[in-house]
Amino acid sequence: MLARAGYPLTPGVTGADYPHEFVVSGYVQAQYEAHQESEDQQLQGGSLLNKDRFVLRRGRVKVSRDWDWGQVQLELDGNTVRGPAMRVQKAEVSLLYGRQADKDQPPLMQLTFGQFDLPFGFETTYSSKSRWFMERSTGARALFPGEPDVGARLSGGIAFARYSIAITNGEPLDERSGFGLQDPNANKDITARFGAEAKLTPSAALAGGVSFNRGRGYHPGTDATKNGLTWRDLNENGNVDSGEVFGQPGTQAVPAKTFARWAVAADIEFLLQTRLGWSMLYGEAFAASNLDRGLLIADPIASGANIREFGYYIAFTQEISRFATIGFRYDYYDPNSDFLDKRAGKLIPTSQRVQTVSPLIALSFPNRARLVFEWDFVSDYLARDSRGVPRDLRNNQWTLRLQGMF
Repeated sequence: MLARAGYPLTPGVTGADYPHEFVVSGYVQAQYEAHQESEDQQLQGGSLLNKDRFVLRRGRVKVSRDWDWGQVQLELDGNTVRGPAMRVQKAEVSLLYGRQADKDQPPLMQLTFGQFDLPFGFETTYSSKSRWFMERSTGARALFPGEPDVGARLSGGIAFARYSIAITNGEPLDERSGFGLQDPNANKDITARFGAEAKLTPSAALAGGVSFNRGRGYHPGTDATKNGLTWRDLNENGNVDSGEVFGQPGTQAVPAKTFARWAVAADIEFLLQTRLGWSMLYGEAFAASNLDRGLLIADPIASGANIREFGYYIAFTQEISRFATIGFRYDYYDPNSDFLDKRAGKLIPTSQRVQTVSPLIALSFPNRARLVFEWDFVSDYLARDSRGVPRDLRNNQWTLRLQGMF
């Protein structure tokens, strides 16, 4: 019932209500977005600073085939976020055991190999097709820049209990380090969520869970260099003068190193159906170490100290009949709880927290189309004033998205 209404309480765990046939489905999310920090300029190297643009955020097609004992899913994604791109979003093959009579119940056991969403928390695997908010919260995108990774997963449930345990390469899609879906070290990450889902009444449900992730990150080594000469035109006359040529000794290669990283999280979701429509209140909190791979990259080898991350969000959506929805989300993320800023030769504890308030309003034709407007008010310390003191970066944004589904 809840999954068919567009509110899956335990994403990442397959429900039993799959037709035994070849199924093709998908959706397209096209949008216009306006950013406060947008400029008609480009960075050194050519990266564009204009962000006021039309974007194909997601265009996904999923094909699946389901049997009593197994399942195959393939989902392709096309987008223009960083220029035209086409890629595999999911590719899963599963063996199932113990299908249950209740169509909302998952099988007792499902073994999956391939590329799938990591079972960490609620939001990471909450489908962007069902989610009303444009993107996941800041913290979720920092720890897991892209939802899928490659590996094996064991999941399922019985009665009210749900579980999902995955062993993966540990380098999710869209990771800024450049290792996405590859594996620079032999260690494999373990990610798991253990939760419960209960239907309190025919029109109310409660769910929640705890999650953890543990693995090892990778700090690349450096190549050996040869001896060389450097010319610095100190007087800027274009000629090589005395004292402007410097010798540079060669350096030996530095081997790569790995470092430990982990995260724990807890989430809770409550759904209630009233005369207006479905109400959904949900939230999540997490603590992590050395796991930021999307915002301020965590590398304790380079920084010389472990980096602690902390974040949470709370969100609420309310249907106003079947054809309109309003929502509100507040999310908080601190990428380094021990950050020290240097001012006047002194090290001063400084917050790097990012807070975002996101109201939205949407019109919808159930299971067909949505028109969503969201405004993100961002407060952070990512800019500096004329004295070099951190201040709020002017980076609010709004997005108008039209989504079609089939």
